[in-house]
Amino acid sequence: MAGLPRRISLIQLSVTGTPESINAFIASLGQRLPGADVHGVKQLAEAEGRIYDRISGLLSATVLLVLILTSLCVMAGMSNVAIERKNDVGLMKAIGGSVDRVVNLFLTEAILLGVAGGVIGSALGLATSMWLGKAVFGVAAQPRWIVYPVSVALTVIVSVASAFPLRRLASVRPASVFRGEE
Repeated sequence: MAGLPRRISLIQLSVTGTPESINAFIASLGQRLPGADVHGVKQLAEAEGRIYDRISGLLSATVLLVLILTSLCVMAGMSNVAIERKNDVGLMKAIGGSVDRVVNLFLTEAILLGVAGGVIGSALGLATSMWLGKAVFGVAAQPRWIVYPVSVALTVIVSVASAFPLRRLASVRPASVFRGEE
């Protein structure tokens, strides 16, 4: 089309991608069409960059809030586990189970739940971010593989740190459990 003098005076393209890929496309197009004035519309690219920065900040704040809320939910869940399994702990202690072994059993459960939650959450997060990127910006998000081990590790840390109520299991006395005392 660029080789049609006096017929075409302007060609406008909408190119989606990262700022680096768009700049590379503009440079490549400029090399292929040496007589044409090839340039990008900076205002649009900069506006998209500002929107991206705001969304990134908002998502970071959301992640922090979700971690805090998750910690509270896991702590409430572990409190419930400690209360519901009071009889089990009393029985384990009555047949010779040490406090450390009982607490380690519940910590292992918290770690396994954290790993499972981290893996499932990371997979769902990856799929959602790619879908949202495609729907909003026209480009699927490129995964950063360091994020997934970090998110699984954070989930495990939150699960273990929120297992604070498990300390109450150490004070369970087998005799009081079997007598039905609270």
